[in-house]
Amino acid sequence: MLFAIGAGDQVVAVTDYCRYPAEAARREKVGGYSDLSFEKLLSLRPDLVVIADYAHRLRAQCASARLSVLELKTGSISEIIAAIETLGRATGHEQRARAVVESIRADLEKTRAINAGKPPRRALLVIGRPLGSFQQLLGAGPGSFLSELLALAGGDNVLDDARQAWPQINLEAVLARKPQERLGALYQHPSRCQWSHPLVDQ
Repeated sequence: MLFAIGAGDQVVAVTDYCRYPAEAARREKVGGYSDLSFEKLLSLRPDLVVIADYAHRLRAQCASARLSVLELKTGSISEIIAAIETLGRATGHEQRARAVVESIRADLEKTRAINAGKPPRRALLVIGRPLGSFQQLLGAGPGSFLSELLALAGGDNVLDDARQAWPQINLEAVLARKPQERLGALYQHPSRCQWSHPLVDQ
């Protein structure tokens, strides 16, 4: 988001999962979601630390170190749009942020119009799995922004009956739900993540 709104030059570090755009990959890395190095983060002396609303441990660490924190919610499309606008205000790029939001809304409306009236296709979206395995699949469930996007694209999410936004399922559960379309990440590790379609060949 920061790079999209023109604040890339203000970014001193990113996580291991930040690989887009290419400029992000050239920034200092402070680790991943579960192995972030707070010591390295401190050494970079950031003026502002942007975190997700579920990063409770990092929030507490930043508070102890008296670092300024901007906490963002990105669970739904509306929250993502609000987060972009918030980042624009926080970094002095409000105009560019508004342009990005307008572009996103236009693309969403275009996608909605293209698929209006078409029968939905049962679809599965997997965002991660262990290398070389089709067990412990992490899927996009109800309430997630990816499930919203799937619906806009004409998909009927086969995980809509899950009890959480990012449910873990196995291959047997996938086959039992009989998705017509399967989209998924090939590997769980960020440096090896690729997208495939279909996820499982018939």
